[in-house]
Amino acid sequence: MSYPNGQYLISLAELKAYTGITGTANDALLTNLIHSVQDSVEVYCDRRFMRWTWTNWFKYERELYLPQWPVNNILYIGTPVVAIRITDSADNHSFNITQPDSNNTTIPAAFIVNDTEALTATSYSFDTYTKLSTLKTAVETAFPTVVLTLSTDPSYDYPNMNTKCLRTGTGLTVYGAISQNVLYRIDDQTNRILTIPEDVTVIWNALDYWFEVSLVCIWDAGYDTTNVPTGLKQTISNICRDYMNMSTLPSAGLVKSETIKNYSYTLFDSSKVTNIINTNYLNDLEPYRKKLC
Repeated sequence: MSYPNGQYLISLAELKAYTGITGTANDALLTNLIHSVQDSVEVYCDRRFMRWTWTNWFKYERELYLPQWPVNNILYIGTPVVAIRITDSADNHSFNITQPDSNNTTIPAAFIVNDTEALTATSYSFDTYTKLSTLKTAVETAFPTVVLTLSTDPSYDYPNMNTKCLRTGTGLTVYGAISQNVLYRIDDQTNRILTIPEDVTVIWNALDYWFEVSLVCIWDAGYDTTNVPTGLKQTISNICRDYMNMSTLPSAGLVKSETIKNYSYTLFDSSKVTNIINTNYLNDLEPYRKKLC
């Protein structure tokens, strides 16, 4: 999936500086290669590199390996609660919360109401409906037989709960997360491991019995264009150069183009980039690969 606003690890000018490429004849090809090669490298490394905001639900542990890093900020740590209970007197709707891009909050999740008779679905994006109260009002106005009952607790303001704290799932019970003011630290060497000190009193012991996951973390992770590691830029530049050089060989078949009347397109073969990585760049990319520990 492409990044918004053209955010990529390197610019065309940087790529040419890293590789010593001169001239402008291949600029269009190289620009496209930057995007495609970065996507392939991210698939190989099993992570995203540019800075985005992420959310994930975990089984509580004292040390958690956050799946996206380097961690810039921990924005939210919370524990699960029942946030909404749904009733439908017509009994002809189903409900679910979807997250299109694997926990990336930049791509908004949504509350979906499915009409099982009309076979239609109505989506309420969490970018638009940011609070439970506004989501409740919108759904109940559109579907008079549906009632969203928000949890009540004098110690927490459920109507103003951010919808990004809701957990994906299907059914009449919607789970959310309430913030917990606990101490934590991020390991300096990995910029990835979230540690909650053992002497901190937490409430998750009881929750473990009821919930498969008992902690939600929302965090800001990834590189800005100003702090991408030089070694990563160099490796992606080299892969782009190798692909470009091979594409000039007719037998390589790396770049396939076709023109139909006034329309032309070029196909990119990502499997060939994988071959280039496996042949020449495994060691260079090893420091950036996701590891379990």
